[in-house]
Amino acid sequence: MRIPSKMVGFYEQLDQVDDSGQLSSLLRSYAVVKFSNEIQPVSSKQVLQDLLTLAFQLVKGIFWSSKKIHFQADLPIFTFMSKRPHLYKMNDLLAHEYKEECNRVFFYKPEDLTQEKGFVLAGLPHKIFGTEVRNNWKSIRKARKLFKVYLKAEGLSLHHRIPFWVHTIRQYAALGSYKDLFRRLKFPFVVCEYDQYNQVAAFMMAAREFGIPTYTQVHGLLNTHFAYTPLIANKVFAWGNYHKRLLESWGVPENHILISGATQYHPYPDIEREERQRILKALNLEEQVMVVATNPMKEEIRAALIEFVLELAAELPSDWSVIIRPHPSESLAFYEAPVKGKSNIQVMNNAKLSMANLMQIANTALVWNSAFGIDTMVNRIQTFQMKLHFPDDGEVSRLVEQGLIPAFKRPSDLIRLISSKPEVAEGHSTKISSKEFENFRKEYCANFGALAAQKMLQLIKENK
Repeated sequence: MRIPSKMVGFYEQLDQVDDSGQLSSLLRSYAVVKFSNEIQPVSSKQVLQDLLTLAFQLVKGIFWSSKKIHFQADLPIFTFMSKRPHLYKMNDLLAHEYKEECNRVFFYKPEDLTQEKGFVLAGLPHKIFGTEVRNNWKSIRKARKLFKVYLKAEGLSLHHRIPFWVHTIRQYAALGSYKDLFRRLKFPFVVCEYDQYNQVAAFMMAAREFGIPTYTQVHGLLNTHFAYTPLIANKVFAWGNYHKRLLESWGVPENHILISGATQYHPYPDIEREERQRILKALNLEEQVMVVATNPMKEEIRAALIEFVLELAAELPSDWSVIIRPHPSESLAFYEAPVKGKSNIQVMNNAKLSMANLMQIANTALVWNSAFGIDTMVNRIQTFQMKLHFPDDGEVSRLVEQGLIPAFKRPSDLIRLISSKPEVAEGHSTKISSKEFENFRKEYCANFGALAAQKMLQLIKENK
């Protein structure tokens, strides 16, 4: 995630409008969505749509009563904000370990999962001009003026003013609605998967105001402090010592950081050679498989990644296949077009090749700054970084500096390394050694999956 440095300065200005930090905490989610990686354009059509939906919410709040949600006040709340199944698992697994004895709140209901037992708050009617919005109207106007100055200074479309203004009003309206909830009911604790995202931020701020213990989890690679600090929740579950040290360097007090591991990462069991051969044959893959994982990034970086992969594939021995696995938020077509006609390169997502099977057939993995590299390390697959000649202070580069992941500037150097591995020549996966794996666990990811969820619950009990 890349947020323009001047945008960070803009949010520091918001703290001068409201020195409690409430305003910047509520509104930084706009930057996370619209300005990370690449600026998402805002059309006049979207501006009109935002205004019409805001007007509809206003009318609805006046003429229709708010939806009553029946929480069980003696049970904790686990929140879910993502449609992506692998992120949904973060709190789903935690809820499972809690024997389902919890309130489950969905801000964005997963489309492909049907076993939820929870409430969807994304559609909960908020009083757009309720007390919370009216009390902060002056701050809302100041924030909008500051944002206009920022847009002009950066040469960005002034169309962003309206969506930002609508976002501000909705965040305050949501905050008021959630305050009403926590004013009526006292919960043991609240756990979210990411406390800086849209209405989740308002939800966690409201819970804190009423003295309810709040926890958030490290959501992905910590490339920038902007999207993770300052904490909104009381405490954060980190994956390991590496994140703990990094969060401390960003100003998070040590006693606010709990090391649990990452629930969303899962070690898959090895499969028999015959089963691996069956999968390879079904997908028209060679004996050796290298997976290249992408992540949302600027177009010129994606172009450099494709160029690296094309050069790599051209030099690989004939018994190697390359699988490009785009990030779930990316289009397959972007990667399919430049590799069309290359027999040893295929583009596959989870619909074509499941994560489990991918981990079971891959010999090596290649990333630039993708969290997929953690998936492969968890599964003891030898993982490498591509150096793409772009300034990069992301987490994968920092792991390279710590000696946890090797890096290569030239495809030919990588080919020489994997060609010298006797276990690859014999058709076996280049599993990292037990010593390398334990070092990875100690420094970076203490626990995975259910073990991480169990550790989270243990830490919650200890911190009551």
